[in-house]
Order: sequence, then structure tokens, then C-alpha cells
Amino acid sequence: MQDLIIPSNVPSSLVVLRHEVMEEIVSLTTQAHSIASVCDDASMAAADAIVSAANKLDKLIEAERTKAKAPIIALGKAIDEAAGEARTSLTGIKLDLGKAILAYQRAENDRRAAERARLEAERQAAIKAREAAIAERVQVTAEAAPWEEPAAPAPLPVIPVQEAPPVLKSSSVVEKVLKRVEIYDADAVPREVAGVRLWKLDEMAVNKLMKAGVPIPGVRIVEVSTLAAKG
Repeated sequence: MQDLIIPSNVPSSLVVLRHEVMEEIVSLTTQAHSIASVCDDASMAAADAIVSAANKLDKLIEAERTKAKAPIIALGKAIDEAAGEARTSLTGIKLDLGKAILAYQRAENDRRAAERARLEAERQAAIKAREAAIAERVQVTAEAAPWEEPAAPAPLPVIPVQEAPPVLKSSSVVEKVLKRVEIYDADAVPREVAGVRLWKLDEMAVNKLMKAGVPIPGVRIVEVSTLAAKG
């Protein structure tokens, strides 16, 4: 059987950086390791030159990665759209006919359950009637005089052996019952249960209020330094 979706023929093993780029990265790494510390103008200039070169090469690699990956992302979207459109149609078929199958299955199984109950009731009634007939025979025999010719006994009731209809099952549809939690009254939910916090602090709202100059107890603004490449 052929593939249902035409895959990309680009082997991942062929995706590598050019040898010149790898050599430049190795060179920059060696140069970086050669600087034990930045302790004077010369070491600072050397370190700054290495960082600038690393920043430049990093941007080039990122731009190339974005460019090379763009058609692959587009291919992925195209595959998702093609498969998604087809699966939407198939899902419609499964839902529509699946509901009809399950509805018939429930109704038919209810009817068959009622039929099984009726047959079982008839069987139990026949068993009781047979037991009563046997008891009557024993009593008549016991009460008969020795010189009397015993009358021919009536035939015993027949116990029905009709087989009950089996449960109807579908080979392609199954109904699953899943449990999910629904919060129907958020105000009634406590803040903490069994030592577990159920409500989290809205950090985004706190951030907006603090930056707008609105003081909040227990919250303060601190300065954090991060490194960023120039350019």
C-alpha cells in the first residue's frame, strides 16, 4: 500500500553546518578559552572582539536556520491542512452514523433485555407449574385406595428451552464515558484544600499594577540585569 500522505524526501542526516562554519566556531571557542580573565584594556578588547564575532556568527546561523526551515514549516502546514480536511469529513461520517448506530444498539438491547426477561419469567412459571403437577400426582397416588385403578396422570407442563437473544454489539462504534471536573460556583471553592493551593496569584495583573505605580503589600520592584547582543 502506498503512503496516504506524500512525505518530504529530505533526509535529516544531511542537515549539517558547513565545515568552514564549524571551524570558525572551534576557533572562537579556543580564543575564548585562552582568555583567563578580563583584567586590562588589552584583554577587554580581545574578549570584546571574540564576543562581537560570536554575535555576528550567531545571527547569521539563526537567519539561515529560519530561511532553511521556512519551506519545511510550510510543508508541515500543507500536510496538516490536507490531512485535516480529510479527517474532518471522516469525523462527520463517524459522528453521524456512530450516533445512529448507538441509538439503535441501545433501543435493540433494551428490547432484547425485555425479551430475555419475558422468556425467563415464562420458564420460571413453567418450572413452578411442573413442580405443582408433580406434587399433585404424588398426593393423588397417596390418597388413592388400594383397590382403585389409578387414573392416567395429566402430562407434565413442558419447560420452554427457547434461547434468549444475545446482546447486540457494534464492531466499529464504542461509547466511552469520561469524567471531567466542572466548577459550577467559583466563589464557593476554597483557597486551599488539604494543604494544596487551589487559586494562584495573577502575576500579570500584579505586574501591571506595580508598574503603574499602584502599591501592593508584599510586592516590590527589583532590577535584574541580563546580557543582550548589540545590533
